[in-house]
Amino acid sequence: MGFSSYAMRMYDLMLEGETQGVFFFIVVYSTLVLSYSLFFQMRINRWPIVTGELISKSATKFGATEWATTNQEYVADALYKYNVAGKEYMGKRISAWVMVASHNAKFVLEKQLSSIRVVDGKVDVYYNPKKPQKSYLIITGIKSQLFTVFIMLVPLVGYLSKYH
Repeated sequence: MGFSSYAMRMYDLMLEGETQGVFFFIVVYSTLVLSYSLFFQMRINRWPIVTGELISKSATKFGATEWATTNQEYVADALYKYNVAGKEYMGKRISAWVMVASHNAKFVLEKQLSSIRVVDGKVDVYYNPKKPQKSYLIITGIKSQLFTVFIMLVPLVGYLSKYH
């Protein structure tokens, strides 16, 4: 049985509400999304670097202000400027890993912000050579890429061990 006929069988099972069909498409979707993420992470690691100037960085409120502090969500926020080929750009992206954290998990954002290497107000800016206006202050390392592979394999291994 080929993959397409297997996928059609899983599609029929999913329409019937069967766990195997639903699980199969969760695995397919997560594998595709995480494969793209891994490819994107590896591509960013090859972007050129320029020295930029950090204007600000903080963990800021995300969404509406909540009455209960524990319900408030936060995002890491930065503003920096940099020059590529004599043209000045403003950047605000910190990392390809975009995170939203609750008040109780705000420390995760603060950890991400602390990993921005700042020396005398200067930062390394990784920019897309084809679109220099797109940039990041932090690139993923091998640990992050291996973690992406790990979280990609967990559902796949779970599916295969349960159904094959």
